[in-house]
Amino acid sequence: MRHRMSKFASVFTIVLFCSLALASGRVESEPLPSVSKEFIQQSDCQKNAVMAQEALITSWGYDQEGDTLYPESFAGFWIEGNLLAIGITEYTEDVMDSYRDLSGSYCDYLKFVEMKYSYNYLYNESHIIGAYLIEQGAPVSQHYVDEKENTIVVGLACDEEELIRWKQVIENEFKGIPVTFAAASYIQMLTTNLIGGTGLYNSTHPAGMTLSCCGTYNGNNAILTCGHYTQAYGDQIKTSSSGSVIGTVVKHRFNNDLKGDFEIVSVNTSLFNITRSMAYYRTYNGYLSDPLVGVNICYYSRMNSGEFGETVHARNIDVYAKENPQSTTTVHVLGLTEITLSSGNITQGDSGGPVYRVDNSYAVYCGVIHGIGVRNGNVYVYFTPCKHITPTGFIPYVND
Repeated sequence: MRHRMSKFASVFTIVLFCSLALASGRVESEPLPSVSKEFIQQSDCQKNAVMAQEALITSWGYDQEGDTLYPESFAGFWIEGNLLAIGITEYTEDVMDSYRDLSGSYCDYLKFVEMKYSYNYLYNESHIIGAYLIEQGAPVSQHYVDEKENTIVVGLACDEEELIRWKQVIENEFKGIPVTFAAASYIQMLTTNLIGGTGLYNSTHPAGMTLSCCGTYNGNNAILTCGHYTQAYGDQIKTSSSGSVIGTVVKHRFNNDLKGDFEIVSVNTSLFNITRSMAYYRTYNGYLSDPLVGVNICYYSRMNSGEFGETVHARNIDVYAKENPQSTTTVHVLGLTEITLSSGNITQGDSGGPVYRVDNSYAVYCGVIHGIGVRNGNVYVYFTPCKHITPTGFIPYVND
């Protein structure tokens, strides 16, 4: 699954949570699952729609960065109950039949919605508008495509008065393009002091973080975590509990205009075995490249000793992250996915942790926790989806 977008509103603060969990694929304390039976049943109901999306994007293919090559008739898709809702700009039986054919045995789980603008058009225009605003001195904090509303959303780190002024600028310069503006603060990265207990830490550029999943990188055993803050290629990663060296960073991604926030760490010792396990009570049976808007999803919080079930709110969000609120520079991180945080908990030390889907039959790995944001009183968790990670050569360990 590949591409970028999402929906949001106002007053936004993303916090990157560095400081966390296992060094070998097993956790040192056994948390209690927090996801309800009803949540899992709902996730199971969505399974065919998720598989329909996977069939479509696999048929369409991907670019070198892992993003889906969407057809020009495509306007977006999201989950509605047990169906995959697909926005299309050409509302004809021929176009709908082409989507049904590519979805194969999941064709009965498609629902079509007529829309005016293609996803490719809005996505490209969102980047043009974002670049123009930055050139004009606007405090752009993020931009993306709202798939359900068929519009571009631009977040600005400013008050309402300035927001209105920049809105008028865009209306004058980009007539006829659907754009929604929202007051949204820059993403802020908050690292923590190293803590005792289960976790990983970077001993070269001291920072704590959580292990996301085990896997292989170019055929060698490796683990996956977040890449933000001052971490870099070649840094030494240890367990925070015992101080044992796990290995070194062989791939670091937290750079301007690149997709995702993650790093890959080689496992250079026989002291640690890679496994498919997550916190004792979950075992991965696959991975999902780009979770849909509306799909049920879980994340694991080591700091709160449990998993929490939420819903994907938006995809392919491009954000501007600050190391702290006082920073004058930002890092432009592309392609994050946003989860609505309604009842769960996430805390400093949870950056790098796992995001995954659970239904009645299996757990599916989805990505790496990036941080948290608050907008209009609503809280969101942000993560890097697998579609930006696997093209680097990292393969999640999800099958024996």
